[in-house]
Amino acid sequence: MKEVSKFRSSRPLVIISLLILATISSSLKPSYVSAEASYTISISVDPSSGETGDSFTVTATVSISGLNSGTAYVIMKTIAPDGTYSYYASSAQDVSPYRQWDPEDMPVSMKYSWTITAEEEGTYTSTIEIIIDGDVPEGFLRDSKSVTFEASSSSSSSTSGSIDVSVSPSSVQRGESVSISVTIDGYLPPNPKIITHVYSPGSSNPVKTYYGTGTFTYSVPSDDAIGTWKVSSFVKDQLGNVAASDSETFKVVDNTPRSSDSQSSDVPRLWMTVTPNPADVGDVVRVRIHCWYPQDEYYPPNPLQIKVGNSDWVDVSGEFKFTPTSSGALKIWVKGYFDKRSLPGHNFGVWRDNFTTIFVRRAVMLILEYPKRVHVGDTINITVKLMCGDKELQGKQIRVFVDEGEFSVSSGQTILILAKRPGTIDVSALFEGDQEYSSTKNGGGLIEVWTKPVLRTAIGAKA
Repeated sequence: MKEVSKFRSSRPLVIISLLILATISSSLKPSYVSAEASYTISISVDPSSGETGDSFTVTATVSISGLNSGTAYVIMKTIAPDGTYSYYASSAQDVSPYRQWDPEDMPVSMKYSWTITAEEEGTYTSTIEIIIDGDVPEGFLRDSKSVTFEASSSSSSSTSGSIDVSVSPSSVQRGESVSISVTIDGYLPPNPKIITHVYSPGSSNPVKTYYGTGTFTYSVPSDDAIGTWKVSSFVKDQLGNVAASDSETFKVVDNTPRSSDSQSSDVPRLWMTVTPNPADVGDVVRVRIHCWYPQDEYYPPNPLQIKVGNSDWVDVSGEFKFTPTSSGALKIWVKGYFDKRSLPGHNFGVWRDNFTTIFVRRAVMLILEYPKRVHVGDTINITVKLMCGDKELQGKQIRVFVDEGEFSVSSGQTILILAKRPGTIDVSALFEGDQEYSSTKNGGGLIEVWTKPVLRTAIGAKA
């Protein structure tokens, strides 16, 4: 009985010893902790719709926590309706904190904002994309959210008013002047602001701005650019929204002697402006007929007629619209009879005529060839082709957008880029068109760049 009593009294010590040994034993075993980074991304746009000329603001946020290894970053962009980037930025390169985030930066909470002006109608898509190469399933994660802004033509405004701008003459030499007439019609917003800009060829900044309606005289500097100039007029409401717009062009030519068969300055003249030119099959083409004559010597032109291609002559009051059904160069003629005030009647006046040519373009398609998935260190081949039916159009220049970079290449050429980091590479292309072929775009897509897998091998002894 004493032995049993002795064992019972020592049993608590044995249990404690076993617990200590179990604790020590368990501490010697490797422990596995499964940790994954958590994140949130959001994006919004204000407003969500508007008209051409309006501005919209995009706000994007990102928060990350629990990243114990690897890196993370975000890419933000707004893609315009024509496929070009209106805004592009990466937290690793372009915006604060100018780096990829790593475990030392945790937790991350950032907010970004950018403003875009809608220069063309269509859908503007803004995206925030997060890339995590680290504590996530399979070691790599890509996620994104997008919002859109719909820009409609100002002609679809709820107001029924319009603005009209015309330029006379349609072609001048450097050092000469053009007359710009701005008129409005119909119902417009209260206290509208009427603005007219004059742009030199290839410039997005106006060289001259006029306010209100009326007739303005612009003198082309004698040393300024030759080519096609643009005049744009806008009606804006009190909030700055575009209620109506119109544009016109004129040409500035070199200071060379005028043709020997040109008319005297006191003789009536006729000319036309055609928009759009070049045009696409199915477009509505508007022809405006302009004239000049000494009003104390001649009556307005009557009859005034127009002829498009092989069609018959038809009477017109000053504006004519038609829709081309086939591609190619198309001639347009105009003629008018200016009767004299001093000796009115048949054969006392003068006939005047003129013609212009518009180009109706053929439809084309852009093809982009690129891999969908590569690894860091791989060379990526991106090939672009411009096709018209089954024929590739060699020599046509195409703009290719690779992330924030832009390349100008010919159809059939290949761009070689090096995948330097994990994430995604956004690829798209744009052909701006010419007189013969329509503009077109290819929205492309994303190339996924993954880290290369690590191969572990074991070589055993020969049996």
